[in-house]
Amino acid sequence: MRPPNYILKNKAKIASLIPANQAIPYKEENWVSYFPNDTDFKEISTNYPTQISRQNIFDIKTSLGTNPSSKQLRMFFLAVMLWGFGKTGYGAYRTHKMICDPSFLDTIKNSFDEIQRGNIINAYNCFSLDKCGSAFFTKYFYFSGQGSAFSPKPLILDAVVARSLEDVCDGGISRYAKVSRYTENIKAKAYDSDSAGEISSVGESPNGYMNYIHDMEDWASSLEVTPDQIELFLFS
Repeated sequence: MRPPNYILKNKAKIASLIPANQAIPYKEENWVSYFPNDTDFKEISTNYPTQISRQNIFDIKTSLGTNPSSKQLRMFFLAVMLWGFGKTGYGAYRTHKMICDPSFLDTIKNSFDEIQRGNIINAYNCFSLDKCGSAFFTKYFYFSGQGSAFSPKPLILDAVVARSLEDVCDGGISRYAKVSRYTENIKAKAYDSDSAGEISSVGESPNGYMNYIHDMEDWASSLEVTPDQIELFLFS
């Protein structure tokens, strides 16, 4: 698929981006209140005080090896959520709810394994955790796919990226995601890709997500960049 004109016009800017360098600051005190005696969080915050970058999480992913333990995956997931939420006030609360979900370890293990096999759609369909919608589990997928040989690899698709996609794509956002929108006074109650108003959140759409990562792969090939450079450009 040919990239949209706006993407083509910004080829040089996209090519200059280095996703690995994107560092997200966080407030340790917000997280300590929910993870006061958590050895995994303590290790992460000791190694990466005040902020955590994509490269930091790439390094954690590399350290997992081919058959990571439940403890390794738990720390990896926690690091991804710390990067994903950053200073967002409710981030630690939501992450704590995710980790306390009875299906947590099975979910992150099964989806991680599916990603390693290149079965992204299977990982998407089997992922279900309290307070972890697609905006955040696609972050986990993205980092889980780093270093893998298959293509296309998972990418992040959150509300910020979706808003930019809607702005640059002539066909709208419905090809890639179901979205909820803000109205003048309140958030729209239902996911409705075709209504007016700014996108407030993305809902689950396995086929839409696969369209997104395939199209980003095609666009990246046309521009001679990486798909996550385009994703970071859209986020920025």
